[in-house]
Amino acid sequence: MAICGREVYSYDFADRRSVVVKPYNCLVGCTTCSNLCPAGAIEFPSIEIVREAIKKYGVFKVVKEKLKEKVGDFVERAKKY
Repeated sequence: MAICGREVYSYDFADRRSVVVKPYNCLVGCTTCSNLCPAGAIEFPSIEIVREAIKKYGVFKVVKEKLKEKVGDFVERAKKY
C-alpha cells in the first residue's frame, strides 16, 4: 500500500509491495505513512529527537536564508514584468 501525499512511495506490482522512490520528498515530522502502514513496518525518530536535531543543526536559520534568497530572486524577476 503506497500512501503518501508527497509521493515518497510507489507500489511495485511485480513484488506486490510499497517501495521508497523519492526519499527526499519526505517531510520532516510527518508520520502519515507510518500511521497508515498496515504492517507497522515504517518507523521514525520521536518528535523530541527531531526537535533536538533542528536546534543542533540550525535548520530554521538555513531555511530562513534559503527562503530569503528565493523570495529575493522572485521579486527581482517580477520587477522585470
